[in-house]
Parts: sequence; C-alpha cells; structure tokens
Amino acid sequence: MTIPVLAISELNKGWGICGFASVLGALHQNGVFTGTIDHAVTHNQLNTRLLAEIKTYLVVLQSEESGLIDEIERFTRTFGGPFSGFTIDNYIKKVNTISSSPPNLSDSGFSIAMPPNAVVDYLDRVAGKKAVLTPDPTHVRNNVILGLGDKTKPGGEWKGLGHWVYKKTDLEIYNWGKQETQAELLKHDKNWQIVYQIII
Repeated sequence: MTIPVLAISELNKGWGICGFASVLGALHQNGVFTGTIDHAVTHNQLNTRLLAEIKTYLVVLQSEESGLIDEIERFTRTFGGPFSGFTIDNYIKKVNTISSSPPNLSDSGFSIAMPPNAVVDYLDRVAGKKAVLTPDPTHVRNNVILGLGDKTKPGGEWKGLGHWVYKKTDLEIYNWGKQETQAELLKHDKNWQIVYQIII
C-alpha cells in the first residue's frame, strides 16, 4: 500500500497545494485523522477527499468573513501568470466540478497558496493544534512544517515564501511525493532557504 504521507505529498506535484498537503501529512504522522486518510488512500479517494477538505476550510472562512480570505487571495496572486486573478469564489467553483468528473491530477487550476497565518489557522481548526509560527528560524526542530523562500526575494510581506514541506526529522522530510533529508531538500534550488518554521 502507498504510504499515506507520501500519497498526500504526491498530489501536490500536479496541484500546488503544499500548505494543505504539509499540514495533513504532519497530522497523519502525529496520529490525527489517520483512519480517515488511510481509508481514502486504500479506496483511491484521496484526491477528491483532499479537495473537499480544502473547499470546506475555505467555505468556513467565507462564512466568518475572515481576513484570511483576502490574505490567501493576495498571496496566491503573487505567483503571477494564471494566478494573477485568483479568487476563493472561483476556486470553490473549480472544486465543485469534481462532483461530475474526477479531478485531473495535473490540473494547476487546483493550486492555492497558503500564507503562514492561514497554515497556522488551518492546523488549529482541523486538529486543535496551537501551532507556533517562528519567522527566520535559527534552529530547525523536528516535527515541524517548514516554509521555504527564495533568497533572491527576501523582502515583502511573506519573505519570498514559495513552498511548504513537513519535516518529521532531519532524515524524513516529505516533499513532492518523496522522502528526503534536509540537506537534499535545500539542494533542489540553490536559492531556497528556510524562512518559516511552524512548530506543531
């Protein structure tokens, strides 16, 4: 059977949902939602389950008129190109299409960028985890969600943030459907650096 945390991370490759994938992978490794996620993997339902989970979170934020809606939209738009006009309303409409046809695993229309405040909020809402956000960590811990940023774009509201991963240990980081070490993670792109650490 596919290892669930890797299966969750794998979906990020085509969709660009690293914030959600990192949180759900971390929760699975910490014994939260284990049965639900294992069942979804076993029954080949993880793709629809994950998109439904994202939609549910966004609908809750909308119902509260949360400032996080604006922040998620603004952050996603910073990735430019097809994301320049990103809105939560359109994203939810996109997810709704999976009720009539299975989602394409390489459809970047399912991409959504999660700023640090939203990742912390999501952890709290779905698992009651009072996560601690640490900018510019000098000591990277285990069992954390790491935010990677571009060294060439250090300024701005989000410190060049471009990717989230779940780090269980120095030797177990889940990224793009693979398990790798911290050293391997930072070798992918010489411009990557750790700019956020979310302690679970």
